[in-house]
Amino acid sequence: MKKGTVLAILVVLMGITAVGSAEEMNNELHGTFQVDTMTKYMWRGFDRYDDHGAVNTTVNLDLYGTGFGLSVMYSQPLSSGYENLKWIPTTLYYHNNVMEGESSQIDYTVGYAYYNFLDNSRKSIDLQELFASFSLPNICPMGVVPSYTIVRMWPSNSGSTASAIEAGGWIHVFGLGYDGLTLGEQPIHLLADITYNDGTGISPTITTPVEHDWSHMVIGAETTFELCENLSFKPGVYFQRAWESTVNTESDELWAVGSLIYSF
Repeated sequence: MKKGTVLAILVVLMGITAVGSAEEMNNELHGTFQVDTMTKYMWRGFDRYDDHGAVNTTVNLDLYGTGFGLSVMYSQPLSSGYENLKWIPTTLYYHNNVMEGESSQIDYTVGYAYYNFLDNSRKSIDLQELFASFSLPNICPMGVVPSYTIVRMWPSNSGSTASAIEAGGWIHVFGLGYDGLTLGEQPIHLLADITYNDGTGISPTITTPVEHDWSHMVIGAETTFELCENLSFKPGVYFQRAWESTVNTESDELWAVGSLIYSF
């Protein structure tokens, strides 16, 4: 599937929906501006900057209350020597739910993402993906929320370096979230997920194909402090256990993230 075709379809759909619904639902553009400072940049099991920190800046736009959104993120390593790993993921997505308010309510997000490696040729290692995420927010009376995400990633160019090492494939993520814990009066969000990687790598981080196997699990805890109107701070700490060395040669990873989020 060509990148241009996918983008054209999604942009047309967003345009039609936004124009048709903006007057009825919302005439204003809303979103968030978020800056994440992290001790390591862990992404789907990969340690993108090899135990070095990063600052990721993201602009996320809610397109007039239609359910469609656009997200653009810029990743900046905090150490030199990783310039060829810098990227800008751009994501077009649609978020909604079915059976709202019922115990069987399903929240879902579907979308397309393009990963532009800034200091490399677009035809060399850029990647793209289609994804769908599902969660069941009301299924468990105890407040545990199960989720599932499926991703299909492929190189942007059939003759690229990413294609040569078979960087494309499927990823399946099974997760659990829980919001019932508090520290004093401060709510704590707990999370855990496990990933099956069906051969998807991120060039130029890897030089050999990724094995088809259960790659890693992550557990974490995070909370949010409201600093003032429209501005919040979200710290989190996370631990990863890796089982597949073609994804991560270090079996254990521990890192922290502090996110400053402005809503508009």
